[in-house]
Amino acid sequence: MIKKKNTMSTKEIYKRLPVDDIFDSSCDFFRIPRKRLESHCNERRFTEPRFMIWLIMYIDMYNKPTLNEIGKLFSQRDHATIRSGICRIKTLMNVYPEVDKRFQDLCLFVFGDLKLYEYARIFELKVRKDYRKK
Repeated sequence: MIKKKNTMSTKEIYKRLPVDDIFDSSCDFFRIPRKRLESHCNERRFTEPRFMIWLIMYIDMYNKPTLNEIGKLFSQRDHATIRSGICRIKTLMNVYPEVDKRFQDLCLFVFGDLKLYEYARIFELKVRKDYRKK
Protein backbone atom coordinates (compact mmCIF):
# COMPACT_ATOMS: atom_id res chain seq x y z
CA MET A 1 0.00 0.00 0.00
CA ILE A 2 1.44 3.36 -1.02
CA LYS A 3 1.11 6.18 1.50
CA LYS A 4 0.32 9.62 0.20
CA LYS A 5 2.48 12.47 1.40
CA ASN A 6 0.64 15.27 3.13
CA THR A 7 0.56 17.99 0.50
CA MET A 8 -1.78 20.32 2.36
CA SER A 9 -0.90 23.94 1.66
CA THR A 10 -2.51 26.65 3.75
CA LYS A 11 -2.52 29.08 0.82
CA GLU A 12 -5.32 27.20 -0.88
CA ILE A 13 -7.29 25.75 1.98
CA TYR A 14 -9.17 28.59 3.67
CA LYS A 15 -10.53 32.02 2.97
CA ARG A 16 -8.31 35.02 3.33
CA LEU A 17 -8.93 37.33 6.30
CA PRO A 18 -6.97 40.32 7.61
CA VAL A 19 -5.39 39.84 11.05
CA ASP A 20 -7.77 42.36 12.63
CA ASP A 21 -10.80 40.48 11.29
CA ILE A 22 -9.44 37.22 12.71
CA PHE A 23 -8.91 38.94 16.05
CA ASP A 24 -12.38 40.56 16.09
CA SER A 25 -14.16 37.37 15.01
CA SER A 26 -12.35 35.43 17.72
CA CYS A 27 -13.38 37.99 20.33
CA ASP A 28 -17.00 37.61 19.16
CA PHE A 29 -16.72 33.82 19.39
CA PHE A 30 -15.38 33.87 22.95
CA ARG A 31 -17.56 36.85 23.96
CA ILE A 32 -14.53 38.57 25.42
CA PRO A 33 -13.67 42.23 24.74
CA ARG A 34 -10.54 42.75 22.68
CA LYS A 35 -8.94 44.81 25.46
CA ARG A 36 -9.17 41.83 27.85
CA LEU A 37 -7.39 39.54 25.39
CA GLU A 38 -4.71 42.16 24.76
CA SER A 39 -4.16 42.65 28.49
CA HIS A 40 -1.69 40.79 30.69
CA CYS A 41 -4.44 39.06 32.66
CA ASN A 42 -3.46 35.48 33.48
CA GLU A 43 -6.88 34.01 34.16
CA ARG A 44 -7.44 30.81 32.20
CA ARG A 45 -10.66 32.13 30.67
CA PHE A 46 -8.53 34.77 28.93
CA THR A 47 -5.24 32.94 28.34
CA GLU A 48 -6.66 29.91 26.55
CA PRO A 49 -8.56 31.99 23.93
CA ARG A 50 -5.50 34.23 23.57
CA PHE A 51 -3.28 31.22 22.85
CA MET A 52 -5.78 29.90 20.29
CA ILE A 53 -5.78 33.25 18.50
CA TRP A 54 -1.97 33.27 18.49
CA LEU A 55 -1.94 29.81 16.91
CA ILE A 56 -4.42 30.83 14.21
CA MET A 57 -2.47 34.01 13.45
CA TYR A 58 0.89 32.23 13.35
CA ILE A 59 -0.15 29.50 10.92
CA ASP A 60 -2.04 31.98 8.73
CA MET A 61 -0.10 31.85 5.44
CA TYR A 62 -1.87 34.83 3.88
CA ASN A 63 -0.76 37.44 6.40
CA LYS A 64 2.47 35.62 7.43
CA PRO A 65 2.91 37.48 10.73
CA THR A 66 6.08 36.81 12.69
CA LEU A 67 6.02 36.03 16.39
CA ASN A 68 7.16 39.61 17.06
CA GLU A 69 4.32 41.07 14.98
CA ILE A 70 1.77 38.97 16.84
CA GLY A 71 3.33 40.11 20.12
CA LYS A 72 2.92 43.76 19.12
CA LEU A 73 -0.82 43.21 18.66
CA PHE A 74 -1.03 41.86 22.20
CA SER A 75 0.39 44.60 24.46
CA GLN A 76 3.98 44.41 23.21
CA ARG A 77 4.57 40.80 24.23
CA ASP A 78 7.90 39.17 23.48
CA HIS A 79 8.23 36.59 20.69
CA ALA A 80 9.14 33.94 23.29
CA THR A 81 5.83 34.53 25.07
CA ILE A 82 3.93 33.97 21.83
CA ARG A 83 5.94 30.83 21.08
CA SER A 84 5.31 29.48 24.57
CA GLY A 85 1.57 30.14 24.28
CA ILE A 86 1.38 28.36 20.91
CA CYS A 87 3.22 25.34 22.33
CA ARG A 88 0.92 25.31 25.37
CA ILE A 89 -2.29 25.38 23.37
CA LYS A 90 -1.01 22.62 21.09
CA THR A 91 -0.30 20.50 24.19
CA LEU A 92 -3.71 21.31 25.70
CA MET A 93 -5.41 20.37 22.43
CA ASN A 94 -3.64 17.00 22.43
CA VAL A 95 -4.47 16.25 26.07
CA TYR A 96 -7.98 17.68 26.53
CA PRO A 97 -10.64 16.90 23.90
CA GLU A 98 -12.79 19.83 25.05
CA VAL A 99 -9.98 22.30 24.25
CA ASP A 100 -9.52 20.68 20.85
CA LYS A 101 -13.29 20.93 20.23
CA ARG A 102 -13.29 24.61 21.25
CA PHE A 103 -10.44 25.32 18.79
CA GLN A 104 -12.32 23.42 16.09
CA ASP A 105 -15.44 25.52 16.77
CA LEU A 106 -13.35 28.71 16.66
CA CYS A 107 -11.91 27.81 13.24
CA LEU A 108 -15.40 27.01 11.98
CA PHE A 109 -16.74 30.33 13.33
CA VAL A 110 -13.90 32.49 11.96
CA PHE A 111 -13.25 30.83 8.58
CA GLY A 112 -16.49 28.97 7.88
CA ASP A 113 -14.78 25.60 7.45
CA LEU A 114 -12.37 23.26 9.23
CA LYS A 115 -9.46 23.35 6.80
CA LEU A 116 -7.31 25.59 9.01
CA TYR A 117 -8.14 23.36 11.99
CA GLU A 118 -6.91 20.32 10.05
CA TYR A 119 -3.71 22.16 9.20
CA ALA A 120 -3.27 23.25 12.84
CA ARG A 121 -3.51 19.61 13.95
CA ILE A 122 -0.50 18.62 11.80
CA PHE A 123 1.42 21.87 12.31
CA GLU A 124 4.57 21.56 14.40
CA LEU A 125 6.42 24.58 15.74
CA LYS A 126 10.10 23.95 15.15
CA VAL A 127 11.84 23.36 18.44
CA ARG A 128 15.21 24.96 18.87
CA LYS A 129 18.08 22.63 19.75
CA ASP A 130 19.34 22.77 23.29
CA TYR A 131 22.96 23.90 23.11
CA ARG A 132 23.60 23.96 26.86
CA LYS A 133 26.42 21.80 28.11
CA LYS A 134 25.36 18.77 30.06
